[in-house]
Amino acid sequence: MRYPRGGPWVALGLWLLAGCGRPAADSGEVSKPSEVGQAQPPAAELPSATPVPAAEPAPAAVPAPTPEPAAQPIAAPADPQPSAAPSQPSDRDPMLAAQQVVPVSGSQDVPVPGELRLAMEELSEAVREHDAARVLEKFSRSAGFRYSDSRKQKPIIQAIPFDRLQRELGAKSGLYRTLLEPSGLVQYVSGEHAVPWRGVSQDEFAPRGVDAKKVWVRWRSEGDTWVVDTIALPAPLPRSH
Repeated sequence: MRYPRGGPWVALGLWLLAGCGRPAADSGEVSKPSEVGQAQPPAAELPSATPVPAAEPAPAAVPAPTPEPAAQPIAAPADPQPSAAPSQPSDRDPMLAAQQVVPVSGSQDVPVPGELRLAMEELSEAVREHDAARVLEKFSRSAGFRYSDSRKQKPIIQAIPFDRLQRELGAKSGLYRTLLEPSGLVQYVSGEHAVPWRGVSQDEFAPRGVDAKKVWVRWRSEGDTWVVDTIALPAPLPRSH
């Protein structure tokens, strides 16, 4: 064997140095702390991390409740018995009162006051029944009435005092024939004309189905009543008796 310079002792020293400098992993031994020095304190333990709870998912949106439809009122069962007639108001409608006494058939050309409609119906009924006393009630005692002969284009009008009307109706002559005989006014309130006359103005009536320029009755207000102002017929006025 060939030793390095310095002999075998130098070689031994180099060997020992090489052995002391070999890492522990190579010798298979675990390094131990020095017996002279104090033991090294254990490394400080880190506090364990507090687990963060997972975020809870947001609650799902709850749909708004659908409003329930309002309950429909239950219709009351029909009353099999006819209900009692409603009480009449204190101030009665004059037009309604007139229609209740003598119902109006057909439509009127011109609306008229209820009291006037009733007066016309009462006159028609009195003439139809040849009731002279009731006919006189529809004329003015102080001013009488006028008679119009409508046969010509320009009617002939004549004033008639109440005394003459009363006298001739009582004697069944003159104006009696003009108003109460079949060829007079009575023919326009009887038979096919036995229906309420139609209003042709606010104070004038004419029979239905007849020329309103030939046959008509005009009224006027006297105090709180209606009286006959003019009667028009296509016939001459008889002479006074």
